[in-house]
Amino acid sequence: MGAKLSAEVEAIVERAHTGRCSSSDELDKLAQEWCEHPNESHEGAEVFLEMLNSFPRMHNGPVVCFRGRRGDSKKITGWENMGPPLNGSEKGGRYDEPGSIVLYTCSRKDAVAREMPGNGILWIQEYALPTDTLTILDVRPSQNRKPGFIDSVFDLAESSCLEGREGRDDFKFSQLIARLVARAGFDGFNAPGVRGERGFWYSNIVIFKPGEAWKDWSRRDEGFERHHEV
Repeated sequence: MGAKLSAEVEAIVERAHTGRCSSSDELDKLAQEWCEHPNESHEGAEVFLEMLNSFPRMHNGPVVCFRGRRGDSKKITGWENMGPPLNGSEKGGRYDEPGSIVLYTCSRKDAVAREMPGNGILWIQEYALPTDTLTILDVRPSQNRKPGFIDSVFDLAESSCLEGREGRDDFKFSQLIARLVARAGFDGFNAPGVRGERGFWYSNIVIFKPGEAWKDWSRRDEGFERHHEV
């Protein structure tokens, strides 16, 4: 087929760690340019905001998900200790800026350890996020639509600071994406977890500004467990 794949073939190549396909057209080039120069005044930001409403929302009942923390039994004694960081993360993360308070959860209990690498006890809390009161954008890959600009944008966000992937070495772009999703009126979004692999894909559900509502979403004592030590 030669050194260059056709646009049609490129569009169906999956990312092994997320299962996402990115497009291969002018909008994909726009996404890459925006990633290199992440700011809210870029043309990519305008296109991104315009296209968000074409994506589905989570619905059909509560979204069951899991939050993980590592720590000893003196610091973590029950479900009350399994909410979002009280003062936010000092360094920030893929989808949260330093000091912002978000609730990060994982769609699969057996994927939490991938999201929380390290040593010591791994505590896991089960949540049930209500889709009747939370507007959660669903940007997971879908076989029912052709990959487009939003997929390209999130593919770039999912490639940042990830060993073995060519992407930004910081979270400026992915944090900008999360900020724009919140500005568009969404309470959060559901996106592929970046530490998956073919045959083991999962997603992260990120909720902005959970406030005290996380206590109502938590399954409390019933959903709290000391998972294992690694």
